[in-house]
Amino acid sequence: MVCSRSTQVISIVLGASCICWYSIITGSGTSRGENFLFKAVTMTAKDLSASDVTDCGNASGIGSSSIDARTASGINMTNLACPAFDDRPSRFPSNFWYVKNPKTSSSTLAGVFRSVAAHHAVIMLNPAKTHMSVKEVEDTKQKVISAVQSRHSEPPRLGLSNHVRFNSGIRDTLELNGPLLLFTSVREPIDRFYSFFIEQCQNSKFGKNVDCFGEAVDEKLQMATTMEPNSQLAVIRGNATDIKSAVAQYDFIFVRERFDESLVVFMILYGLDFADIVHLSSKVRTGKYPGAAKMPPALNNLIRTNSQEDVKLWVTANALLDEKIAGINEKCGGEAYMASTLAAFNRLQDTVANVCREHKKWYSDHGFSTVFTYWGDNGQAPRCCDFVVRREIHRWQNEGRNHAIQVGGTAGASSNSSGGDVSSAYKADAFAMPKKTLLRSEQH
Repeated sequence: MVCSRSTQVISIVLGASCICWYSIITGSGTSRGENFLFKAVTMTAKDLSASDVTDCGNASGIGSSSIDARTASGINMTNLACPAFDDRPSRFPSNFWYVKNPKTSSSTLAGVFRSVAAHHAVIMLNPAKTHMSVKEVEDTKQKVISAVQSRHSEPPRLGLSNHVRFNSGIRDTLELNGPLLLFTSVREPIDRFYSFFIEQCQNSKFGKNVDCFGEAVDEKLQMATTMEPNSQLAVIRGNATDIKSAVAQYDFIFVRERFDESLVVFMILYGLDFADIVHLSSKVRTGKYPGAAKMPPALNNLIRTNSQEDVKLWVTANALLDEKIAGINEKCGGEAYMASTLAAFNRLQDTVANVCREHKKWYSDHGFSTVFTYWGDNGQAPRCCDFVVRREIHRWQNEGRNHAIQVGGTAGASSNSSGGDVSSAYKADAFAMPKKTLLRSEQH
């Protein structure tokens, strides 16, 4: 199977059958083909050979820095209206490592990163076990690189988004074939504890007769007493001796309580599209169990005492996110750009939730025999999500076009009846989509 360059870039969005270099299963050899995009790649790393690597018609090889989803004709998912970020190249494809911090919406974020990889020609390394040694990562990486480089001279871009604690040795290994982007996520520690308890309880850590979604105060006290202190910092710090140096290792830190904000800022700064970040949540448990407000103060205080560094980490991550938003606002002439982009993303998310929540039925209704995720519970129903984004963006563009014709005459006109600039006359339409860009899209 040979895919053209344009097909490689937008094959997921259009629901085509050509998926190039999405993912390689590593480890035990157990195939999870049902969970792969259109069963594109179902071999294990130990079985991988040059003949298994699909030629996607890119002369410079997978991971060429010139690959950009924005180049796909008619597919401009973001409709940005800020000159500082308009038409800038994406930071992807790039090597990246999402250090997956448990119970920080990490499975959902891992799915988002797998979406980025699928859309931007990055190969995901999928370890068969939770913790990998430096040698295991190196061996897996070399098998993938050897297979790809037998057909292409440029090393592939690699991604990792499994539960592997930050380790400078693994970082250095991933950096050997090019620069590495490093990401992670954090959550308010007390809230995270109660979410973590549900997972541990459902795995029968406290016996089968415990009401996991009830108060279970004794079991929670037991877990709070014995669990690792400052466990979030322990996951992400590596050899860093303090919070400042730990945080400085990362290019971007997502904040779970500001999940949508984090995703939109990430999209803007890294040159991505709505199609890359729209998602179905992997787990939805919030509100289904008692939080801190309904638990004994003594228990909350114990959790807080054991998480003092994690609290500081969470506060620092919030401050860093605020700084990034302030930087965007400064470059884009105020808060309207960020606010309108966030509102547009929220609308897309609502639509995806409504259309794709029952994704098994959606797949069946559209003639697809396989209900898949990108990997395990990471990246639910991507075919449905991409369909919704493409459809909604086209609708918004049509709505913007019609509005421009009604108010300002022919789309792309340089002035309105009073002599003003039509393209700058409307900051955003009724759906918070930047009007300037919707008008501009008519000129191309």
